[in-house]
Amino acid sequence: EQGETHYVPADLRRLRVGQKVICRIRLKADRDFDFVEISNQRAASLEPVKQLSGYEWHKGIGAFRAVHDAETMFYIDRLPKGEYELTETSFVSMQGDFQTGLATVRGVYCPEFSDHTGATRITILSNDNER
Repeated sequence: EQGETHYVPADLRRLRVGQKVICRIRLKADRDFDFVEISNQRAASLEPVKQLSGYEWHKGIGAFRAVHDAETMFYIDRLPKGEYELTETSFVSMQGDFQTGLATVRGVYCPEFSDHTGATRITILSNDNER
């Protein structure tokens, strides 16, 4: 129906130019943390919808979002114990084979508390390619 939004898991082998991709970063903190930094590297074919940096809320936590050429950084002053999700929406801008970057989380003043994701290969098809 008109006005409804439907989200489906992306088949990373069949994305098309112009599609929107939502990247979800899920955090699980087993204790309270102060000054947490999250780096979310993008594939070369993805451009963020929100191009401007600024402070925003993500389901229970506030973060300063700093948009850079190849990554988006999130800076969180206080991360209480619990589970959280940050999201970033991007547009697919060009066709080809690409590799996503890593998402990394670390304590700014205690870097021994850190973790990262793996990278993933994605294939972007042109809009006229039906395969």
